[in-house]
Amino acid sequence: MSTGSSLSEFARFAKDLRLPDELRAKVGSAIGPIVSSQELVNAVGRPAKLVAVGDLCSVSALTQGLLPDVIVVDFKTRRGEEAEIREYFDRLDWRRMEVDNPAGVLTRSMWDGIAEAYKSEERVMVVVQGEEDLATMPCIAIAPLGTVVLYGMPGKGVVVVRVDEEAKRKVKSVLLQMEEADGN
Repeated sequence: MSTGSSLSEFARFAKDLRLPDELRAKVGSAIGPIVSSQELVNAVGRPAKLVAVGDLCSVSALTQGLLPDVIVVDFKTRRGEEAEIREYFDRLDWRRMEVDNPAGVLTRSMWDGIAEAYKSEERVMVVVQGEEDLATMPCIAIAPLGTVVLYGMPGKGVVVVRVDEEAKRKVKSVLLQMEEADGN
């Protein structure tokens, strides 16, 4: 299946990248419509693939009856680590992949994990050791066209991104402005 843009197109970004402070506001803005949990099913429709990034966003999708192909979680919310969330995800009989990714950084491990998850025939839970705060970018960048990527917008709802060339262009624009993380 063609992704519309291959991992090789984004290979130059598949190294540890740090988000500079001046880009935080740009990354914090929604790149798709924001809907409530109750509106998710209608907003998502029948995508080629469905991805949910973030613990609460993933729980919202699952409790609304959606079955993402990939979820990216770190067992944390804004209140910190949540035992109830970990227990909720522990009940899912999905393939699990662990990746390392500190806050404010996109690691090679994250890129590789997302790429591997897209190849799987099983539902995949990408468990992030660290933070999944920037995972939406590789999820959109290397997604097959027609994928829907969901991510939370705290206090507002769930952002619904229909992956097309424009969404990929927006992500690539941010990636081009990120800096190599220390140690690379």
